[in-house]
Amino acid sequence: MALAKLYWHLPGAEEVKYKGSFHTFEDARNVITKLIPDVNQYVAVIEYDGNVGRYLVTKGAGLLEVIPMHTEGEWTEKDQMVSEVINFVMANHEMPLVPGEDE
Repeated sequence: MALAKLYWHLPGAEEVKYKGSFHTFEDARNVITKLIPDVNQYVAVIEYDGNVGRYLVTKGAGLLEVIPMHTEGEWTEKDQMVSEVINFVMANHEMPLVPGEDE
């Protein structure tokens, strides 16, 4: 049976840091918010059975505490909500103007 290898890095970092191996993907996935106690935001990377998954971890961000940088299976309502948050923050949507508002 393949082990799930867990790595992490800060956003924008050049290299990953190895954190440990777990018996299953789920075991690795379940600890990613506790991975680095003294860092509030980082990218967790899980390599399992030839696949690599990345997760942006932002502690204390509620629904957005763990954002997968890929779709896990079918596109869900949660995936759509996260996508809308990203689009809003990045100002990717055209917003309707209120009367008297200039562009």
